[in-house]
Amino acid sequence: MGRLILGIRVANQIIKDIKEEIDRLKKSIHFSPVLAVLQVGHKEDSDSYLRAQTRTAQRCGIEIKTFYLHSNVTFEDVSEQLPVISNGDLSADDILNLVDPNKDVDGLSIDQTARLSNGDFRHWEQCPFLIHIPCAAAACLLLLQETNSLHPGVRSLVVGRGKLIGIPISNLLLWSANATNTICHHNSLTLAEEVQRADVLVSGAGQANVIKGEWIRPGATIIDCGINTLPNSEIEICGDVEYEQAVDRAGWITPVPGGVGPLTVALLMRNTLNAAKKSYGIPTHPPLVQPTGVLLSKYTTSRS
Repeated sequence: MGRLILGIRVANQIIKDIKEEIDRLKKSIHFSPVLAVLQVGHKEDSDSYLRAQTRTAQRCGIEIKTFYLHSNVTFEDVSEQLPVISNGDLSADDILNLVDPNKDVDGLSIDQTARLSNGDFRHWEQCPFLIHIPCAAAACLLLLQETNSLHPGVRSLVVGRGKLIGIPISNLLLWSANATNTICHHNSLTLAEEVQRADVLVSGAGQANVIKGEWIRPGATIIDCGINTLPNSEIEICGDVEYEQAVDRAGWITPVPGGVGPLTVALLMRNTLNAAKKSYGIPTHPPLVQPTGVLLSKYTTSRS
């Protein structure tokens, strides 16, 4: 039986530290961090994520402002942030690149992604803008460190090549864990074989139960970022991995929900705090994740 990886423990510590720092800064200066969220259209997983952001922001002492736009909005109507879903003629990349990189707390603009893809975030203090590591990817790597699953050359597999999870976590595994990494996606013909070989599996495919439990390598560590719904099922949300079958084979596994999600939201608040400090001219925190196998481990305690 695999041991559960629950992101809530690390998330709670990060949230506690954020609130204490904000309270301390408010006593000395007029410090008031704000997270602005732009949502285009409605989608259940996005709505759920927004609710989680709102709850966590309140716990941290961060004000959250949400701006809703209709799904047929055009590019000219949007000045910042990534639309969640739209039926209009929108270029997500163009919209992302309108965001000041210092305020791009999702870490998805070209300035941020270029740094990440090149592993060029070691000298963060010399960077002309604040570096924000994408939150879900950073959460995955911190949880892998928590389980002592990372060592140089570890065979890792990322399922999914999306900009939110697949590509960022692949870059982090390469630059921060020195992993031997493989990426699979919906056109991959050898998914089962690749899963069977992987010591570490991170999935952001966005397909319910696409990874069969019987494929899991015994003792592997599974980080499931999928948030999916099954039609005509009593289960409201499930991951990409067949959990009930996989849990008997895995060494470590994240449940869905309750695994990666809480830590992802906490790291978003940490990025927001950093962005606010930057705007006030206050020294910022370094990225939690560093290249060449070094992770800043204040929030993790390896459990083997």
